[in-house]
Amino acid sequence: MEKPPEIQDFDTVDDEFTAAQVQTVCATGRSLRSNLPDLARLANETVQPSWVGIVEILAGYVGSLAAVKKSTDAVSCIDFVRDQVASLSRFYHRSGDKDVAEIIGEIATGIQPFRQGELRAHIEHIRDEAAECCGRCLQEWGGGRARERAGNVPLFDLQITVSKTSDGFTAFCDHPTRKVTLVTGIGDQALQDYLSLLFYFFHEQLSHVFPIWDDLQGKLSEAHLFGLEKRFLREHADLFPDPFYGLPFLIMRTMEEHQRKAVKSPLKPDYYAAVQDRDIWLESQFGSVLTLPRVWLELCATGPLYKYDLLDKLESEAKSLKGGRLQGLSFDRDGPLDVFYSALLAAVKN
Repeated sequence: MEKPPEIQDFDTVDDEFTAAQVQTVCATGRSLRSNLPDLARLANETVQPSWVGIVEILAGYVGSLAAVKKSTDAVSCIDFVRDQVASLSRFYHRSGDKDVAEIIGEIATGIQPFRQGELRAHIEHIRDEAAECCGRCLQEWGGGRARERAGNVPLFDLQITVSKTSDGFTAFCDHPTRKVTLVTGIGDQALQDYLSLLFYFFHEQLSHVFPIWDDLQGKLSEAHLFGLEKRFLREHADLFPDPFYGLPFLIMRTMEEHQRKAVKSPLKPDYYAAVQDRDIWLESQFGSVLTLPRVWLELCATGPLYKYDLLDKLESEAKSLKGGRLQGLSFDRDGPLDVFYSALLAAVKN
């Protein structure tokens, strides 16, 4: 009987040492992620730096691998970082912060090499968690068509590559195939990038896999939906396997950089940020705070002939800052999009 082929952690690798560093980032992040709630609780109460500062210290250990390059294999790199984290634990123990020292010691113990295929399975598990986030978002914030399509959205195929020239982790979706590529590399924020993978994949699933259309400039996916996703994350931190309500803060610190690297559009990242700011104003104008998110999600699932016109009308209204014209206008959870569109036209006709 033939053995099944071994599962490869990476689809392509252009540098073995970079691959070893990426595995070290993920091994460190996996242990940190499982201990982060307890670390944050104690570090915020008792020590300086804060839990964010401790994350940055651990990121520095990973980032120092190139400078102390004694070996290029993943096991040696992981051993080095584990020893550094264990040393940090001993430092806090000597300083009298024994509770923090114990948690950092647990993080050190948990930094272990991945078995063959385990890293891919680990990252795919995070993708699966992101798909659950997407489903919950559509069920809670979507209209009728969005909720109907939620059950038919495929789980995207994931390709994982290692690139020596990449300064961290970023993901992008190939629209024709709906395949997502996670490009991994080493930069100052690589560990924070790992901790943000849930949001990265949530964004790819909701912004690029779920919609049945997208405008070429990415206004819908990279501006309106991106802002919606950030809001949903802030309001639903319980979606994380071990709920930690500070993690969205850490993730948001990396998202603008992710957007800068990922968006392939003639529009500048500042444009997308401006659109998101205008959406916040628009939300305040409607009769319900969920009206605008529901419009975006329903538009993704409907793709009517007037899709561009609806985008333009709402954008023009946001730029006009004519408050009061949308008051009382709302989008019923089960109402058709064309009814809302007609009401919108009537509200902004002058």
